[in-house]
Amino acid sequence: MNMELLRREETTMHPTTGLQAITAERQRQIEDEGFLPNHDDEHRNGELAQAASAYAYPEGEGVTLLFQDLRGGVLFPASWSSSWWKPVQGEYLSGRKRELEKAGALIAAEWDRIERLEKTLHSFVGQDKETLSWIDWCERLQEYSYVLGHERELVIGCGEECWKGLYEEGLDIPEAFRVGFEE
Repeated sequence: MNMELLRREETTMHPTTGLQAITAERQRQIEDEGFLPNHDDEHRNGELAQAASAYAYPEGEGVTLLFQDLRGGVLFPASWSSSWWKPVQGEYLSGRKRELEKAGALIAAEWDRIERLEKTLHSFVGQDKETLSWIDWCERLQEYSYVLGHERELVIGCGEECWKGLYEEGLDIPEAFRVGFEE
């Protein structure tokens, strides 16, 4: 085994910096828990960051009773099974570092999800009546809305006449979406 590989294994097994610990935890989430990008992409309403904040917030004297009540409930994503809420029990400093590893890895997952979302949303730029039929444009508009985390009914609920007018004006999907919800 070469020295570089041995050093990398030691770092993964016994991280010496917060960044190394967070990286190792993110790898564990992907490899052991199966939280692949397509799974993370399903959490369009800030759940990854919300869970991260629950793990990042310290327990102890400075934490109010209200926050302690919220910690396992509202602050941790309500849409997630409570079995995923796993605060560390035991020695304070090592437990605190472990929770910060989880928080950092969840933040990294959310950052990556947003990066993928930006790339996806960019694919809608320039899709207008010059490039799409009215029916295809509507389908892409609904897809755009869904990718942003809106329910499909929101697009339909704005009224076909309104959307048809924006299509006829030649607005691409992101512009039409913005204008359609401002009206």
